[in-house]
Amino acid sequence: MSNAKEKLGALIKGAREEMGIKQKELATKLGISARHMMAIENNQQNPSFGLLCRLLQEVHINTNPIFHSEAAHDRRNYERAAIMLSKCNDNDLDTIISVLESLERSK
Repeated sequence: MSNAKEKLGALIKGAREEMGIKQKELATKLGISARHMMAIENNQQNPSFGLLCRLLQEVHINTNPIFHSEAAHDRRNYERAAIMLSKCNDNDLDTIISVLESLERSK
């Protein structure tokens, strides 16, 4: 997991920026200082396990690239889709599921 430690800050920062959330805004949501958030993103400080869990949930990060680097092949599109899905309402999700089921049947 040593490689995971090096990737954590970049993953968090990338996900946060992709979601359009400012560092200070995320820090406030998590109840930490902006300086602490910056230190986590720059790999200067490790979050506690509880903070890590909240942080990953807040920015919708899949933990596989962090804890299972062998499963971390370029999953950027998967991650982007997961973020977009998290913003959908129930009707949107029903439509998306129907499209995915149709694609699956056509294979």
